[in-house]
Amino acid sequence: MKKHIFLSSIIIFLVSFTFLLSCSKETEPENNKDAYLVSSTYKFMYTEAMLETAISFPESDKLIKSGIVTYKLEYKTEYEGEEIIASGTLTIPDSGGDYPLVLIERGTILKNADAPSESYMPSYEFFAALGYVVFVPDLIGYGSSKDILHPYFDYNYTASASVDMYYAVNEYFESAKNIKSSLNGDFFITGYSQGGYSAMATFKYIEENCNEIDITAVGACAGGYDIMSVIDNVVKGDSYPETLLLVMPFVTYNKLYVNRPLTDIFNSPYDVMIQDVIDGETEWADSADSYPQVLAELFNSSLLDDFKNAETTFFNQAITENSVHDWAPQKPLRLYHYPPDEIIPLESTQSTLSLMQANGASDVRYVEIPAGMVPAGGSAHGSAGFPGLLLAFTEFATYNN
Repeated sequence: MKKHIFLSSIIIFLVSFTFLLSCSKETEPENNKDAYLVSSTYKFMYTEAMLETAISFPESDKLIKSGIVTYKLEYKTEYEGEEIIASGTLTIPDSGGDYPLVLIERGTILKNADAPSESYMPSYEFFAALGYVVFVPDLIGYGSSKDILHPYFDYNYTASASVDMYYAVNEYFESAKNIKSSLNGDFFITGYSQGGYSAMATFKYIEENCNEIDITAVGACAGGYDIMSVIDNVVKGDSYPETLLLVMPFVTYNKLYVNRPLTDIFNSPYDVMIQDVIDGETEWADSADSYPQVLAELFNSSLLDDFKNAETTFFNQAITENSVHDWAPQKPLRLYHYPPDEIIPLESTQSTLSLMQANGASDVRYVEIPAGMVPAGGSAHGSAGFPGLLLAFTEFATYNN
């Protein structure tokens, strides 16, 4: 089965090498004890020359403006009413200057080793070389919070963990010493697939709850914002190429909102096998190959029939509460999608665009990811990940101070 992890659509543009330097007291920023930031630890650096050698897409030498330095940040957030420690990466251009801040929300992962703060192969961190300060949350359930079940496609936990890291990043710049870069006040948000959903969730959360955070623009890519629209399109057919992607939100919603026996959701033996998906140790391909593409083999027939017939299910309320399409963004939003996408139907983006415009949003536009930018072969959805993010950064450049 094709590997679904959308991180791979970025890494295919990188050669398989890792350059690591030891941390020293002179190079590690000073930690502080402010409200959110807990610690900052040096991870790796890539010089401009190394990146130009490693990156292999057209005119990459014209895009790369500097080398990068990456740190792991630990910060405070909340889960189930308790304060926990979460983590993510912060990447800074290695040349001095004032830079825009960008939140990149990661795509779907299963294995904790693939979390941004755990991996030593730059992926999303590369975009800092284009002239941005970039931070990427692991999100709850990975990195420093790996002992918690990841709340996949959960609006509140996705957004709050991302916003709390935003505060931690700002605290870092207020307190860290021996860094040559600073923030210029622009703030962008982007992400692809689960990252697209997470970007939209964080955008919505900030506009509705955080008046002190000023967003410049958002580029959300193939995010499945209208969750019921995605489900409706999937159940129209008898099969789906990545049924594991359907398993994960249902497990999240069942744990946090529904609390039904797993036999009410999945057929045997998949109700038991689901534990292998959420243990943080299993590779995507190993888990995905264990789940049938035929929906009737995987899902409880009663639940599946209810979805097919548009009947109300015990998941409807959770799906509605965690969808992020029905509102009116006040700041510029671009919705990127590759029409042949076989994982996230284009209809989800189209319905999101239509509803936001009907709600009064004045600066929301759909941008098609052109076929000429998407590498041939493999998953259309996965292959469009890097081009989608690159288009978002191209748009962000038009706003830069």
